[in-house]
Amino acid sequence: ILPLNITDDQYTKISTITENRRIECFDKYEAQIKVNNFKIINKSVLSHLFGFGDLIIVNLDLINISEHAFISTRNFGSVYMSYHWVDEQGKVVMDGIRTAIPGVLLPSQSVQVEIISRLPKNAGESTLKISPVQEGCAWFYIANPAAIAQDFTYSVMN
Repeated sequence: ILPLNITDDQYTKISTITENRRIECFDKYEAQIKVNNFKIINKSVLSHLFGFGDLIIVNLDLINISEHAFISTRNFGSVYMSYHWVDEQGKVVMDGIRTAIPGVLLPSQSVQVEIISRLPKNAGESTLKISPVQEGCAWFYIANPAAIAQDFTYSVMN
């Protein structure tokens, strides 16, 4: 859930969170995601030897189409951008690093954010499911599958 290392805060913006209020769970989970671009950062051979894989950085627009404000706080009910890596059987194999939503994202507003993740190293096909998450409550893409998840498929060859 936390950044991969301190330099990842340039993407996750976790250090910018100052709000500490508790937010009740939403009754509906509605949002839209528009992926602007993504890049894969190849790590060095030495990084791979120590178990650190390549990274993917996805730049996206999060559009709040709900009736609730999205706020990243340090408490229950906070909304973050994140992801799950899912295997070919649909099982979640990696829970995503959270990216703070800057400020308060009111209904009908959008904001640009970046997510960062290590790429899977196990052979096979994995799907990156990009979605907001309300901590302690629900993943938007699970609560409302038709509305919001943005998926990318990634294959690792033996």
